[in-house]
Amino acid sequence: TDKPEAYVPKAREVDEIFKEDELVTELYEKLATTDEEVNIENWKGEPIKVENWTDLKMNEKILENVKHAGYVKPRKIQAYTIPIIASGVDVKAQAETGSGKSAAFLIPIIENIIKEKENQEKEGTTKRQTHQPYAIIIEPTRELAIQLYEQGRKLSNGTGVRVVKCYGQYHFKENAQEILEGSDIVVGSPGRLLHFLEEGIIDPEFLKVLVLDEADRILDDQFGELVKKMGEVPNFPPKDKRQTLLYSATFPEEVEKFATDFLRENYVKVQNKARLSANARVHQEFISCEKPLKKGRVLELLHEIQRCQD
Repeated sequence: TDKPEAYVPKAREVDEIFKEDELVTELYEKLATTDEEVNIENWKGEPIKVENWTDLKMNEKILENVKHAGYVKPRKIQAYTIPIIASGVDVKAQAETGSGKSAAFLIPIIENIIKEKENQEKEGTTKRQTHQPYAIIIEPTRELAIQLYEQGRKLSNGTGVRVVKCYGQYHFKENAQEILEGSDIVVGSPGRLLHFLEEGIIDPEFLKVLVLDEADRILDDQFGELVKKMGEVPNFPPKDKRQTLLYSATFPEEVEKFATDFLRENYVKVQNKARLSANARVHQEFISCEKPLKKGRVLELLHEIQRCQD
């Protein structure tokens, strides 16, 4: 039998990624106005809230990308946490998928890499090699890694910052080659990231930022031990020598312990003020019916949903 062809994912054109955002610009505007308020703990002084993108005084190219994506104004988590992340402190944030958290950490990371490159150009020095990333972002699944990789490419478009991906099923040698061609930001799943770190394909010597995204899902999928092993790789900076950003929709006991192991003691805590209440965007309705009629009623509801989608 023929060997299966090695899987090498085809990267989408960045214009195609931007096009998706253009289709949901109106939805973004609505979401931005209905986001829950954010509570900040352990931040020195009054939290800074950014009302407009221009208030951030970010790199012009990043600002252009933000506008091109149709991000009319910062979402709540972006408005509060971008200045905090830019300051270099560790962050533990309650944030669900779709809350705008990806841009909240990608924008300041990209901004800082641009500044690093500009400073090195002025001084005529280059510390990091192509396989020595500035930031590593850990996602629990391949699908989430791809989504985050595409968001990173979109926001870094034209800045000279290179975002790369690594995950299982991607042909090993081809994936390694992508890293070696330049990797300012590496987005990946725990297994492949650990393998590349142990093999020296990724060298963490100059790592400045570690992002643990969807931490509750990382632990649910039992990837926690793999992530801990990354910290034991030679050259991997200890928590007091790097910035760590941890995001999770929920904070059960195991996530809290995970946070303690990875974050510096003076981390800033970010959470929704209404974290104990149901999501205001979700309409909930309870339907009472006799047990023998239950299956029939469920089928009716499914048909109704199908008609709405059609």
